[in-house]
Amino acid sequence: MLAEDALLELARLGSLADGPIIEIGPYIGGSTCALAAAETARVVAVELGGPNREHPELPTEDTLADLERNLIRARVRQRVDVVPGYFARLSVFEQVRQYLSGQQAGMLFVDVTPGTEIAVQQYAPLLRADAYIAIDDYRSDHAVQKAAQVRSFVDRAVGDGMLEEIGVYGWGTWFGRLTGGDAIRRIRDLPVSLPLWHAGGYAWHAFVGHDALADEISGGASPLELLEDDRPLGPPHTIHDTIRMAGLGGYSHWRGTLYFSTSDNSCPETNGRRYSIRVGGSVWNLRNHQLFP
Repeated sequence: MLAEDALLELARLGSLADGPIIEIGPYIGGSTCALAAAETARVVAVELGGPNREHPELPTEDTLADLERNLIRARVRQRVDVVPGYFARLSVFEQVRQYLSGQQAGMLFVDVTPGTEIAVQQYAPLLRADAYIAIDDYRSDHAVQKAAQVRSFVDRAVGDGMLEEIGVYGWGTWFGRLTGGDAIRRIRDLPVSLPLWHAGGYAWHAFVGHDALADEISGGASPLELLEDDRPLGPPHTIHDTIRMAGLGGYSHWRGTLYFSTSDNSCPETNGRRYSIRVGGSVWNLRNHQLFP
């Protein structure tokens, strides 16, 4: 949810953006309606979908269906292309690129948990060099950990001259723009936090794609390997309850997600180690902007 003045600023910058607008994480569409308010606006919105029954103010049984209804109700549906799926999936990124039809986007709005910084880095190559950028939860009384990570990323980019700030609106939504030149290349090189969810006990999970290889498809034989500072962890194919209760490097590749624990059950967000996955001869570092198949 965004405060009214943040929605008004989204609408203002959306009307000024030179080119299409990319939105990562519209939820049920309040921000999307604001971005698409101008008759000249064109928005490409990426939404994971699914139910969110625990949302304190706006619970939903079907995020994408409610998004569709709200866009129609606001009479902006014809100005919005919705891309269902996880933003870090290569197929989703390519669909966004196709909707842009060769244009560079004039604005990017990101509101996802976790992975805000990753999303900015991944989609930056699709932006104009002077594009507007809006990021939710730069400050937050509720998403405290997310806000600390977002603020560190944004403040570094501003301090190093990659972004210039317009202001912080509402309950903590940051607005600014790219500074041109090589700002996009430099912002993609900033160090970022792992886009992880804590899954209870010693377990964490992260999206890693490669769905067709996962244990539920391959009969518990996914070839995906998890590396900690280039050393293999394991055992693989570990039962999720065992990962939560025992940890010690056990992991499982399940439905495109990696459920895992670290070698000593420390927190992978703060222990300073590098985590990557290996599939065959290819290695993906989980701490950068590589897209997963």
